Amino acid sequence: MPDRLSPDGNPARSRRVSGLPLLRLLPGCVVALAAACGTTPPPPGPVAPPVEPPPTLTVSGPGTANADAGVPAERPLVCSADQAEGCLEAGRRHRETGNIPAAEESFRLACTVALQPPGCAELGMVLANRGAADDAEKYLQQACDAGDPPGCHNLAILLEGHGDLGGAEELYDFACVTGIPAACLGLGLLRRSLERNDEAEAAFRAGCEGAASLPAACAALGNLLRELGRPAEAQAAFERACDAGDAGGCRELGRGLGGGSETLSAAAEAYRRGCDAGDAEACFELGRGLAADARYADAEEAYRRGCEGEHALACVELGERQVARGKPEEAEASYALACDRDAATGCRAAATLREQAGAAAEAGALYDRACVLGDADSCAVRGAALLATGDAAGAETMLKAACDAGHGDACLGLGGILAGRRDRTGAERAYRAGCDAGRAPAACTALGDSLAARRRADDALAAYRQGCDGGDGPGCLEAGEAEAAAGRAEEAETAFRRGCDLNHSPSCTALGRAMEARGARWNEAETIYRKACDANDGPGCHALGALLEAHGQFPNAVAAYRRGCLAGDAAACEAASMPPP
Repeated sequence: MPDRLSPDGNPARSRRVSGLPLLRLLPGCVVALAAACGTTPPPPGPVAPPVEPPPTLTVSGPGTANADAGVPAERPLVCSADQAEGCLEAGRRHRETGNIPAAEESFRLACTVALQPPGCAELGMVLANRGAADDAEKYLQQACDAGDPPGCHNLAILLEGHGDLGGAEELYDFACVTGIPAACLGLGLLRRSLERNDEAEAAFRAGCEGAASLPAACAALGNLLRELGRPAEAQAAFERACDAGDAGGCRELGRGLGGGSETLSAAAEAYRRGCDAGDAEACFELGRGLAADARYADAEEAYRRGCEGEHALACVELGERQVARGKPEEAEASYALACDRDAATGCRAAATLREQAGAAAEAGALYDRACVLGDADSCAVRGAALLATGDAAGAETMLKAACDAGHGDACLGLGGILAGRRDRTGAERAYRAGCDAGRAPAACTALGDSLAARRRADDALAAYRQGCDGGDGPGCLEAGEAEAAAGRAEEAETAFRRGCDLNHSPSCTALGRAMEARGARWNEAETIYRKACDANDGPGCHALGALLEAHGQFPNAVAAYRRGCLAGDAAACEAASMPPP
């Protein structure tokens, strides 16, 4: 770092940095860095407003409170402008007890009066923690210039937050070399973000394998090695992190062990260790494994712990388990927690329960939230509900959101709304989107109908075929009729048969007629017509009656005609001498 060293050989900066983002800094370990490696830092405590402390601060040692019990009392620390040598330790004790204003004043005296670089570093951290980034940088710079590694480390974090990556890297490097493992972690993460993986690996190893090993650095090393295709080394790093108590390392160790029956129990144990150490994601993964092993009660407990750790999907799975054991009211609370944490599936599940309870307005609001969070199914459900109430504009908005997210059935519904107001171009665009989504073959058929109405026969046939191939019976019927109109009898019969196999009764009727037209045995056609008639297809019953009558089975023919008449077929009513129903 020759270009950034002060004359005495310590890192120095020659310019000020302003407008830095608020960062929470801790001595030797930064919460932001730990979180990046999968560890779960404790939440920051509340920061009291600064107050003016008395000129002299007296801090009792931990033994003072037990003096009456015969325990020797530790000599109190006196911190004042006249006696500033004890201010550094006094500030640390104040910080430990949550008295941040007193800690700040003690560190200020340690820095400015006692001229102790660690006091400047501690003061900078306190200032940064309450958002005074400019002042924080000044004191961290002062500590770093004096060769204080924690000061350089935390100054590096400020520089990185401001975008000065070169300056940050030099200071991380200095702090790492001088024995701050969290700085090695920060250095590795910075280099990894710059895709300098070999150098990142070296930094992570320094933080993981040095004398003062940081478990989070081992976890970060494991993540890098796994990404580089070195799973065995990655697992060793994760195991080291996990053994040292890093929850994220245990979680990643479990992930590396999953996938084979012989390693499932080991993976579960790793997840359990991560969960016990407070990693909500590990609890979630543990629950999934237990549920897959049909250990539902244990799975529910794991999901509960994950949910309590604010893992939204764990709350969803907890709700699923509660529903499964007949406790919808408990499930509703779990789904609500998931929804509050922006899990769209939790909102949708909560909406379903509210809907089942008859609370339509509450269900609608939950579907709306799920839709806003990107759940296409919820948008589609809400759109259909609004359409049923006559709110076409609201339905269109919801269905369009779902269609844009690839929900084919929503595209079909949207196309219907647009076609209803004679926006043929918009309707065809929606139908095509639904057809291309691959899960709504009826949208292909609707597209074919629109194209056929514009006399684009070839394009319509292509759409009908796509609908038929996707499993839409009406699409098969339309494809068969288009093939028949073009003189392709064999292709027509194939399409009709596909529709009949899909239990689309009009396709069965069309298939029977195609079979008769090519001279098939009459009892083969009878079987097909009977399938159509049994499905309450009036024309199918009429065709069955006509076939039976032609072969002298008059009682059976009359019965078929009557069934066709009751199904609404006028020709069957006339053949049966019955009035229309």
